[in-house]
Amino acid sequence: MPLRPYLPASGPELRSGPEAGPGWPSVFWLKAEGLRCLPLSLGRDLAPLVESIQSLGLMRPLWLALDGEGYPLVISGGRRLAALRALGKSEVPCLAPANASRFSDSAFLVMAALTDNLGRGYNQAELALAWDLAKNEAPRESWKEIAKLLGFHPKSPKLSALESAARLPAAALEALAKGDLDPENAPPLLEFADSERQLVLNLFARVRPSRQNRRLWLEWLSDLRDFGAPSAAPSGAPKGPNDLTKILAAPELQSLAGPSAEKAVRDYLKELRFPLLADLSRRRRQALKDLNLPEGLKLELDPEFEDVTASLRLTFSDAQKLGRLAEAARQLAQGDALGRLWNLGNTPAGPGRGPSGEGQS
Repeated sequence: MPLRPYLPASGPELRSGPEAGPGWPSVFWLKAEGLRCLPLSLGRDLAPLVESIQSLGLMRPLWLALDGEGYPLVISGGRRLAALRALGKSEVPCLAPANASRFSDSAFLVMAALTDNLGRGYNQAELALAWDLAKNEAPRESWKEIAKLLGFHPKSPKLSALESAARLPAAALEALAKGDLDPENAPPLLEFADSERQLVLNLFARVRPSRQNRRLWLEWLSDLRDFGAPSAAPSGAPKGPNDLTKILAAPELQSLAGPSAEKAVRDYLKELRFPLLADLSRRRRQALKDLNLPEGLKLELDPEFEDVTASLRLTFSDAQKLGRLAEAARQLAQGDALGRLWNLGNTPAGPGRGPSGEGQS
């Protein structure tokens, strides 16, 4: 239902103040209790605004319209309203346009609300809520202009991600506002049960993984949820689908925290998702250790077992050490230990199966 302009009406809940200026009505004071706002502010610290209003007073009244049922709706000033409530104010000053003709257009009203908040910038959660507001309140022909207003090409795939993100529950939207989630994480998260989703959010908040790891971990967890751990998974790994709660609540994972734990979490989840690959990695590390390469000689292989090439790195400070390393490299090339290491994990996996020996989903 289109938003309608706020036209001041007489009643005990309203009282007039001084004229706001040409083309505007008086400032009206409304009861703060029960006054609703457009959802355009999330994940922001309210304390500085409360302190500013307490010391300087409110510099800008709230801007009102009527919702589809004729009730006052704050379209700009949600944080100011929250700050005034925090200060115990029972009434708040509000403005509404005197000339309602342009504000009968819901597209213009939505754009006006978004424009008024552009100065502070939008975090990812606020962008999701703003785009959701546009899709639900403004007519389709205005979406292109609103997308540009928010800084997106009208056909950008990011808008679809924001649309999904707007459907996330409050806790996930708070994580999105803080940067602990990305809009692209919304589709898999929406498929998780509430308890699973909360454990994922706790993990992300505890470890603060990179954007790439957030994407990978959700992908692996989705696979484990849908297909369960492979039969070759390590002993103790959950078997069968719908075991995400057991995986995410495992003591081994719960004990990991901080950015330094990011690799450990990745290794833990990767071993559950790709147990054969994890086993090959362990055997390869042991085989490399058994080579007893001298200091300054390092053999590097693809950790994903996809690239059959390898690199040999020599680090030296003088010609004498270079000679010793070159001799060690020559002996390595002539022995059979390198051949065994080279063939580890490079045997054919069979049709339709990946390098880890697991079916590709």
